[in-house]
Amino acid sequence: MREVSIMKITFLLAVVFLVGGLTSCTTIRKMGSGGEEQMLSAAGFKIMAAETPAKKESLAGEVPYKLQMHTRQDRVIYTYANPQKEILYVGGAKEYQAYQKMAIERNLANQMQSTAAMQQMTASEWGYWGPGVYGGGYGGYGYGGRRW
Repeated sequence: MREVSIMKITFLLAVVFLVGGLTSCTTIRKMGSGGEEQMLSAAGFKIMAAETPAKKESLAGEVPYKLQMHTRQDRVIYTYANPQKEILYVGGAKEYQAYQKMAIERNLANQMQSTAAMQQMTASEWGYWGPGVYGGGYGGYGYGGRRW
């Protein structure tokens, strides 16, 4: 009887972690370009507003919300367009390298957070001697229903 109620609690905890994980993924997706734009600014990309009709037309020709590489006058530049705000982020190789470093660090932090959550879930499912409250078949109640 007690094992059933603890199994229910474990199941409910797993559901709570799963729902919490899905909610955090949705939050990250909603951030979308906002998080990217913060990283681009922090990396040193310059923000250029599309104030004139010519700049607005040029901005419309860019792929929105995607970092792109262009070659202009034997120089490589990187652009990121946000047509909703009518701005263009522009940076060179130095800014791009800083952005890449931040992106790698962010991905590593996300992976570490996911790993910690999975380890916490796994730890809550295992007792001192194995899975289950009494350590599965190895502790508490022995084989054949005998209590050790």
